[in-house]
Amino acid sequence: MTYLIILLGVLAIVGSLMWILPSPADRKRMVLRQLAIAKGIEVRQTLYKDRKGKSITCIGYICRIVRPKGNIEIIIQHDTDRPQQWTGWPDESGDNRLQPHWSTLQKMVESLPDDVVQVSITSAYISVLWLEKGMEEELNNIITFLHQIKDWLEPSR
Repeated sequence: MTYLIILLGVLAIVGSLMWILPSPADRKRMVLRQLAIAKGIEVRQTLYKDRKGKSITCIGYICRIVRPKGNIEIIIQHDTDRPQQWTGWPDESGDNRLQPHWSTLQKMVESLPDDVVQVSITSAYISVLWLEKGMEEELNNIITFLHQIKDWLEPSR
């Protein structure tokens, strides 16, 4: 009987430890986030409301503009059930730094992973809201996108 009580106590402790350890999927996401942070990208968890009002937990990958200039605010998004349909595109960029790259920007947005739900481009930052269903290749695509837009928007030194 004593051994049974000891065994149950050990199982309770081991079970508690297993409960708090991250799952393999959580570990994968942690690695992706650490890679992004190492490449100078801010990573934040945020709620995204789609056009139907449904709240989705996303991870925001943010690249700050060092010396913001001008007044840009472009927010484009799509629903997770229609990944190829981006909405919110203005007719033109409204900024002479983006205007020469407008068609390239649209192609770059369309090449982002299907689980990217929103792209925000402002004078102060560029952000991508991602559901993180992809792997390192998709992350590298997002990071390349963020750095390219940053290069276009940062004033030359």
